[in-house]
Amino acid sequence: MKKALPPTSVPGGEVTSLFERIANILDLARGRVVRAVNHETVTAYWLIGREIVQTLQGGEARAQYGNALIADLAARLIEHYGAGFSAANLKNFR
Repeated sequence: MKKALPPTSVPGGEVTSLFERIANILDLARGRVVRAVNHETVTAYWLIGREIVQTLQGGEARAQYGNALIADLAARLIEHYGAGFSAANLKNFR
């Protein structure tokens, strides 16, 4: 149930206009926050992938080692940071 707003001496149009300007400021700020978070997430995943690739460089001889490394890394990341760091995701980061 919405609370009734107290009566004001400010004309309704001014309150509406003020609300719309403030809502616009908040909406723009929230949009910038989302874009910033998305950018930082993509950057982090790219850096994770780069680290994995650099560690696994060496070709076929290291393929088994690489699979084991990714599985172990995934288990540790999931334990520490929660879902989102499965072996499949780490391979995608790579």
